[in-house]
Parts: sequence; structure tokens; C-alpha cells
Amino acid sequence: MSGNGRKRIWRHRFEPARLVLGAALIGVAVMYVAKATGRGDVPLPLLFALLPAALVAAALVAMAAMAARRARRGGRDLAPGPSGPPEEHEQEAVSRTDGRSAGPGAR
Repeated sequence: MSGNGRKRIWRHRFEPARLVLGAALIGVAVMYVAKATGRGDVPLPLLFALLPAALVAAALVAMAAMAARRARRGGRDLAPGPSGPPEEHEQEAVSRTDGRSAGPGAR
């Protein structure tokens, strides 16, 4: 996409909480497999405690990411405008089934 003057279109928003949860659950799974095969001495109560700990860590990361996104927006979507409550986004999300990108001029 270099040189043609078009903006890069992001298909999905980055979700750091999913990354943290996935990494934590992979770690729990590796410890469980190590215990099941006899290669590691991991207490079973620790394995049961790590699952809720992974969920709590993902929730904290999700809240931090949400706070960072709100701070980056600067509250422009949260404050009511001169005509009342905040308006919806000007441009709707466009979904295509033909495999083409739904860019800014896709309407």
C-alpha cells in the first residue's frame, strides 16, 4: 500500500485483554500438561487458582485499555453537543461479502 496515497484500513481493533488472557491460559495449559505427564511438580490447587487469576488479569487489562481509548478520544464522544446528546458516528460500518475492502468511499 505504499505510494498510492490510501490510508491503511484496520479490519479489527487490537484487544490487549485477549492477548493477556490467551497467554495466561496457554501457561496454565502447559503447567497442566507438565503435571499430567509427570514432568513438573505443580500443586493442583495452584492450577485451579491460576484460572481465575488469568481472568482477573484480563479484566484489569481490558479496563486499562478502555480507559486509554477514552483518554485518547478526549471525551469528545461523551460530552453532549450543542443540539443535545452525542450523535452517532457519521459513517456507518459497511460490510461486504465480495471480498473487497470497505474503505472510506465504499458507500
